Amino acid sequence: MQGLRFLKDLRIVSDCGGIKVFRTTLPPIGVNTYFLTDGSTLVIIDPGYGAFDLAQKEFPDYLETLNVLITHAHYDHVSGLSEFPRKRIYISEAAEPGLYFPEKNLSDQFSKNGFRLSREAETVVLLTEGPAEIFSLRFHTWVLPGHTPGDALFDFGCCLFCGDILFEYAIGRTDFPGSSERLMKQSLKKLYALLKEQNPEKLIFPGHMNAFTVRHALEHNPFLAVYTNLSV
Repeated sequence: MQGLRFLKDLRIVSDCGGIKVFRTTLPPIGVNTYFLTDGSTLVIIDPGYGAFDLAQKEFPDYLETLNVLITHAHYDHVSGLSEFPRKRIYISEAAEPGLYFPEKNLSDQFSKNGFRLSREAETVVLLTEGPAEIFSLRFHTWVLPGHTPGDALFDFGCCLFCGDILFEYAIGRTDFPGSSERLMKQSLKKLYALLKEQNPEKLIFPGHMNAFTVRHALEHNPFLAVYTNLSV
């Protein structure tokens, strides 16, 4: 399997608040896949190809109760879902169609048949904005559309997971089918206000590239600064 060559990349990137966070970067488009555990529950965020191989190797005790959290349903962030024989998927309501329709997750641009799951075969929990929990792991969901109709940011207290909403020096693209520059502007204003209330040293883990702190985002992300000063 193509993802096997990435197995050595699994490494711990955070250990605070009783939660350990591991990261790897997986095909098909270098997505950051995260494994979170508090010793009782395992949550996998945005599984790329090879995520199940990692789970089998590194977390065999959790294979019967795997929980998968999706920031948004673009193909690279959900492609590994088909590898898991048993899983519970947590995703925002607006992002859910991307699990079933290739034109929504954009996999139709990669292959003729595209990526799709079977509604009947999956256990899907729809998330709305507000507090949520996956067994012993508690978090807050913020819905921030723009890059896709259903982008979500997850706040686990010790760290944030933002998918493709925000990067170290950039933001998610808004020229894809289903994207909206207008909604992205609104979401960035909301995100800016949210980040101003956070610990400046809190880590933000994006869907691609490097992690960064809240302070770094507020002080150095040019798009966040410009968009939050624009009228919507």
